[in-house]
Amino acid sequence: MTSKRLYLLITIFCCLQSIYAQDKQSTATIQMRAEAGENKALIRWAPTDAKAWKLLNKYGVRLERLTMIRGKQVLDTPEKIVLAECLKPEESEAFKQIAEKYSYGAIIAQAIFGSKFEVSGSGQYDVATVIALGQELQQRYVFSLYAADLCFPAAVVAGWGWEDATARDEERYLYKVIPLVPAKEMKIAEGSLFVDMGKKIELSKPLDFRGKFTDSNVLLSWNYRTMERLYNAYIPERSTDCIHFAPITETPITQMESAANPNNDQITYSDSIQNGITYYYRVAGITPFGSKGAYSDTISGIGITELQDPPFITKAIPNNDGGAEIEWGFNAANESLINDFMLERSDDDKDNYQPLITEIKKTERRITVKNIRPTNYFKITANSLTGKKLRSFSALVQAIDTIPPAIPTGLVAKADTSGVIHLSWQPNKDADIFGYRIYRGQTVDEELVPINNVAIKEVAFTDTVNLRSLNSSVYYAIAALDERYNQSDLSSAIEVKKPERIPPTPPFIRQIEVINGKNILHWVSGQEATLAGYDIYRKSGQNGTFELIASVQGKEVYQYEDTQVENNRTYIYQVKSRTEGGLVSASSPNYQIRAINKAEGKKAKAEFVLTPSGNHIRINWKVGATDVKSVQLYKKTGSGVIQMFMDALDPSGELTDKEVFPGTTYQYMLVVKTNNAAPATVTKTINL
Repeated sequence: MTSKRLYLLITIFCCLQSIYAQDKQSTATIQMRAEAGENKALIRWAPTDAKAWKLLNKYGVRLERLTMIRGKQVLDTPEKIVLAECLKPEESEAFKQIAEKYSYGAIIAQAIFGSKFEVSGSGQYDVATVIALGQELQQRYVFSLYAADLCFPAAVVAGWGWEDATARDEERYLYKVIPLVPAKEMKIAEGSLFVDMGKKIELSKPLDFRGKFTDSNVLLSWNYRTMERLYNAYIPERSTDCIHFAPITETPITQMESAANPNNDQITYSDSIQNGITYYYRVAGITPFGSKGAYSDTISGIGITELQDPPFITKAIPNNDGGAEIEWGFNAANESLINDFMLERSDDDKDNYQPLITEIKKTERRITVKNIRPTNYFKITANSLTGKKLRSFSALVQAIDTIPPAIPTGLVAKADTSGVIHLSWQPNKDADIFGYRIYRGQTVDEELVPINNVAIKEVAFTDTVNLRSLNSSVYYAIAALDERYNQSDLSSAIEVKKPERIPPTPPFIRQIEVINGKNILHWVSGQEATLAGYDIYRKSGQNGTFELIASVQGKEVYQYEDTQVENNRTYIYQVKSRTEGGLVSASSPNYQIRAINKAEGKKAKAEFVLTPSGNHIRINWKVGATDVKSVQLYKKTGSGVIQMFMDALDPSGELTDKEVFPGTTYQYMLVVKTNNAAPATVTKTINL
């Protein structure tokens, strides 16, 4: 009890010091409070700061009473009575007796007189030890005022309170406390308070009184905020028969945390009890004058022995039906302390256990769980009568599983120019999926082998390949593994072509056949797997410029017919290989040839006209020959390559080219072949 009270007083000091510091004013005044009793009035007063308190203790105050109303008549001249000429603390035998009788009186004595007025405090605890925590004036001030609020007899003997036994119920008074401190030392405003003896304050009962009964203990609580202007302390009482009540504390209980925590409306107090006995509790408020208010509602309860020993799982195994058999141990002597058992389950043995089977009879020790998941952590929980839950240690149960997961789907790959392959796929929907294994092969026919020893949980993987190896592609597939390491079949393999960084080897023109009116080129290539085709270049004479005359698609094509040649003109040819990735080889060695056209000079005549028509180009032609073999139309856009536009045209006709754009130059070439003359070409250019 000694250490507990010492702690309480220290806490009181910390809280009240903050309160009084906030209330400090620049001009000191005297605050008053009163309570009207039966033919007596109880008066209390206190200064608003520590300096005024010290001076009033030295010089004292004069207490006056003015009778303002008697019965229902207002007196023309108030009747003035000096109740006390000078009230101040004195080191007297009466003070010493109060200090020895009341612990709070000892606090007041020590605060006022310091070390030269030693009081034992009834031997319960050393009040001087508390005061010795700080000897500053402010500390003495707040301690003494708090103690006076809890012990009115001590306040009276200290000269801070008065019991007016001459007061009458039919009269109304104005009480005045006049400071006797010289004005030159400090100006202190007097205090005054009107007291209507005919109006008695109703001392209401405390509200929201509750009790939580547990093992050998009850936690009492009630609302003090609604009554804080009426009561500053409370006395809780206890009974075992709801008739004879007795206080459970030697001193009243106060709310010491109100200043530190203004949002806390409750006072709590813990009382030790015996289990199995019904206890009744009530509480009453105490005013600063020691008056006890009405009792609260009575509450009752029984302390219940708390369960201490949790259950423990003795067996947890899967069965052949996809479920599990759970058995546990529990002391039968403790069954009276619980309501029932509950089986809880988790996926990972962390805090997220969820109830699986509830309200298991407290006499049960075995249960069958149906349709368990691949991985299960189980706990048996005992639900005690007090609401406490005691859980067993966890037990792991893994389902019997030989079925592999589904084959992964949606495998795609993307290769960058540095040889990094980015794989991704759709996540499996199996509940027990553990991860994925990646398989790779260098050729289409070889067996794929795994490239990751540890299954990955992500649905993406990054691989790196050697760009200088001979194979142009790599092949990938994936397999899924479940938590039992059952592995699915491989997904369908996908081909990933390596990014091209090495150009193909140049082709070699092995022969050019010169036939009447055309040059037929024959070449050989390096046979790279990624070849997509060839580009044919030609220039006329030694001083000409090589121009692209054709782009041949297909790596198996090794021939091209150049029909746009003139008789007796020398042509030089080059061929370049082109890959699927757009890499182009160096040029083949030049091959020079002279064209021969025996029908030169007998070219067929042809009329060829281009006419703009809005956003289109109208094309008209007419061939002046009767033995026309073929009529072809070629087209060139801007600086691009001239390409076949229309073939197998009639000797005369008209068409409209709608695939044109304003602001672009177009070149058209009409090629006419006859049976008895050299091919005739007519070229026209138009700017749309």
